[in-house]
Order: sequence, then C-alpha cells, then structure tokens
Amino acid sequence: MTVSRRTFLVRSLVGAGAALGLAACQSPAPAAPAAAPTVPPKPTAPAAAPTTAPAAAPTSAPTTAPAAASAPATAATAPQSAAATAPTTAAAAIKRGGTLNWAEIADPISFDPHTRSNASASNLQRLIYESFTRMDPRTMNTQPALAASWQYTSPTELVFNLRTGVTFHNGQPFSAEDAKWNVDRMIDPATANPFASWYAAIVSTSVVDNNTLKLTLKSPDPVLPEKFSAMRVSGFAPAGSDPTSLASQPIGTGPFKLASWTQNDQAMLQRNGSYWDSSFPYLDGLVVKVVMDEDTRIAGLRAGQLDWGLVSADGAKRLQSTQTLKFISGPQAVFTVFKYNQRFKPFADTRVRQALDMAIDRNLVLNNALGGAGALTGPIPYGWADYGIPPDQLPFKLDMDGAKSLLAAAGFGNGFEVDCVTLPEGQSSNFYPTIATAADGWKQLGVQVNIQPMELAAWLDKNNRNDFDMIVSNRGFRGDPIDILMPAFHTGGVDNQGYTNPQVDAWLDQATSETDRTKRRDLYLQVQKQVMADAVWSFLWVPVETDAMQAYVQGYDHVAFDGFRDLMAATWLDKS
Repeated sequence: MTVSRRTFLVRSLVGAGAALGLAACQSPAPAAPAAAPTVPPKPTAPAAAPTTAPAAAPTSAPTTAPAAASAPATAATAPQSAAATAPTTAAAAIKRGGTLNWAEIADPISFDPHTRSNASASNLQRLIYESFTRMDPRTMNTQPALAASWQYTSPTELVFNLRTGVTFHNGQPFSAEDAKWNVDRMIDPATANPFASWYAAIVSTSVVDNNTLKLTLKSPDPVLPEKFSAMRVSGFAPAGSDPTSLASQPIGTGPFKLASWTQNDQAMLQRNGSYWDSSFPYLDGLVVKVVMDEDTRIAGLRAGQLDWGLVSADGAKRLQSTQTLKFISGPQAVFTVFKYNQRFKPFADTRVRQALDMAIDRNLVLNNALGGAGALTGPIPYGWADYGIPPDQLPFKLDMDGAKSLLAAAGFGNGFEVDCVTLPEGQSSNFYPTIATAADGWKQLGVQVNIQPMELAAWLDKNNRNDFDMIVSNRGFRGDPIDILMPAFHTGGVDNQGYTNPQVDAWLDQATSETDRTKRRDLYLQVQKQVMADAVWSFLWVPVETDAMQAYVQGYDHVAFDGFRDLMAATWLDKS
C-alpha cells in the first residue's frame, strides 16, 4: 500500500499537536478548491487551501517530466502568466497591498547571491534574485524563470533561451551578458561558492546573442537545469556588480527588492513594480524581523504584532487556543542519519551495521527527539517529486533477536564500545536525544556508545573531514538526488566513510549521464534500496515544520519541502 501525503502527515503528527488541524502538507499534486487563491509565480499550479487534504502521492513518474528530462529536444517553454492559469473566482477575492510582518529565526548575514548559502539568507535571496530556472515548492519540479526555455544541443552543450522584457531592480535590462557574468562568477574558484561542485561540469559560457547563452560542459550533466532551480547560490545580479555592495545592497530581478536592512534586527522588502510577471507580488512589502527566541515569536503572534512565524510542535500546542491564528504543517527535506565510519573495525562488517540498524526503535526516536513531529525517511526524503520511498514502504523493522544473531555471526556477540560525535543536548538539531534513544536500545546488544557532544564548529569539522567512528549528522535539499547519492555512496565520494559496492557505483555512474528522467529516477531507487540493505548509514527522520500565521494571511497555504519561503510572493492579507 502506498501511503498518501495526508496519511503521512497525520501519522507523523501523532502526539504532536495533530488537533491543531495542520492538514496542509507537502504534495506533488495538491487538490485545489474552486476558490483557492491565485497561484504564485512559484509555482504555476493552483494553490490548495490549508484545510484541504492533498491528493495521494503518485506511484509512478509524472506524465510530464521536469524540464531537463531529455536532450537535445527543447526542454521547457515559457509558462502562461500565473494569473491566466488561476481560477477566475479566486482572482476576484485577492486583495492587493499591505505589509506582512514575518519573523525569521536568524539574520541573513549577507545577500551575496554566490557565496552565502545559510537558510536565513536563502529565504530572502530567493525573493530578490532569480536564476535560469526555479523550483515549484509544491512538487519540487523545475520550471522556467529567467530562461523561457532550454535545450541540450549535444550531451555537452546546454543552451538557455532567456526571457525577454526582464529588468533588474535598478532598471537595467537583463541580457545574456548578465547571465554569463553570474555563471562565470559562480564557477570561479576565487568566489569560493559553497555549491561550486554542483556546476563542476561547466567548462565555459558563451553569449550567442542578447537573449541566448550557451554552456559548454566537460562531461554530460543532464540535471544542470534542476541544479539552477534549487537556487543555492545561483541568483543573478547585473554583470560587473561589486560583490561588497551585493552583500548589503542586492540587485536582482525577483518579485521583491531590498529597501533596508539592519543586521540582526530586520530587513524590509518592497514590491518590485517592474517584475516580469506583473500579477505578482500581491503585498506592497515584507518586514522580516529577526526573532531567534521562540517565546518571543509566540508572544508576538499571540499579540498580533507578528503576522507569520515558524514555531515548534510545542509552540504550536501553546498557541492552539489563540483563535486569531491558523497553522500549516509539512515535512522538510533535511534528514537525520547515523553515519558509520568503516575505519572503525566493527563497522567494516555489513552485518554489524545491519544489526545496529535493525535494533533502532525509530518510532521511539521520533517521540523522544521530535515529540512525534517528524516522519521516517530513506536516502531521499519522501516528497521530493517522485524520487523518495513512501514511509510505509521503507524496510525498517525493529528486530532485537535478529540483531543479536547478526552480531554473533560477525564475531561481536558480546558487543563493543564506540564513540559517537553529536551536537549538544538542547541544540535545535535534536541530534542528542536521537542518539541517546538509540544508544539506550543498543545496550541490549552489549553495544556501549560514548556520546561526545560538540559545539557546531567542532562538529562541522569532524563531519566534513570524516574524522569520527560514528556521528549523528544530516543532509539538506539539493538540486537533484544525484547530489546526495553520489558523494555518500559512490566509492571514494567526499561524504563516503569507506563503503564500496560495484553495483551501486555502476548505477550512479549511469545516472550521471542518463538524460531520461524516468530511467534516472529508477536508478536512484535501486541505489536507495541497496544502501539501506547494506546499512551504509541508518536513515532516521525528517522534521515536520509548523508555520503559524494570523487568520487574515491568505495564499501562504503550503510548507515548501525545501523549507524556503517562495510563496511569500503569492501571499495577501484579508483584514475585512
């Protein structure tokens, strides 16, 4: 049985405030009532109301593959105006204007579109900058943005046909020269782009004409359009921009432009009246307040001083009696794992890793670490188009007797002792209660875990250098699943801790050059099943995000799987 997204969310919220009516979760094709709000520029599909259950997840590939599915045929064309595709009854109800007060949990630090990738920066950058493509926050499929269409003219040539009539916030027309400058800066080692590896296939860029840019690749990369769509340090600014100025005075083509910014206090975004899709945004402005403390966010929401804010499951419970608020919830793409480094002799034996994996009470981990506000996950989180495995189809089964037998067969019938690096107790990652719960269960196997809490900088150093025997870690959203699977599970990958499987290597190698999206998805599925069978890592959970907002906030009716706030461009206020 394939679990629906509605069932997925309901199960994941058991014991964590399900009574709040948090019904709108991630869906590849959410159902939309006739009176749903007009669609945002991201995405172009009609929005679903918060109280409407999403449609069941597909069990096969979409009939229409994402834009870069095949080559060299044209991969995408410019979409209709968003307003043109929306229900006419909804359009009449939308009220334009007004300012929304939004509580963000961290300062953006910098608005440089090619060097800053922290989530708080990305949340605002994605409303200010755009790239060739963008990602539909409901389906995670790739859509046209500054490129109206694109095609692979050969396996190593990708041509973007740029949208005409686009201007930057300073009034300068957008052209192929601008696109070239941005891509060149992104891939320049001197820029130190933290996601430069995504674009490693690009050898050079060349302007064909004012509206056409050609990328020459050193090797085929059929998912480059998807990587641009993830908008991780790939936003476009005017050619020749001063990087120092961009960090605090960004100039993009997006639906909002930065009006002012007081670091660690607030940023004010103003409607871009010259946005290429004149239907958006609906709001005149956004005041993005940095409110790190949840108690302060809760007080602001309760008092009506904040219109929108992220809250924990516990925070949602505390606010459930506030009649002026409403809530939406959905799973996130950041997934938590135990990594087993095979430099530690017991972990070099697949049976030992399998034993630990089958001795994890994952439901208990969810309750202890997240208060139940999470969901089980495999190597690709469920909800990322149709790439992930539904939670009810994951192979995890608690089996202490089986685990003991495997350890005995591997020569560790009396158990062993292992050090595990994690972040401190009370840290928002919830790593500590995750490993504490698993370690308590492993005592039945004679396995003693020495938990080693470290502050973030030290933990990052250990994680990034693979300098651990075992670590609690996580992985975030990427442009394409290959950017998760290849580094972790291909022999010699930068996030690989000694695992090697020739069949997995072959599948991944094939996927890197496979232009047919459905075939690529099927290869990813085989990799996922194999690495779970080999217990390379123990795949544990994804969190469920809860957004609280005043009842008059309309249009923001869906928690994007990648955790970003693109739907602010389609949000409006109805205070009547």
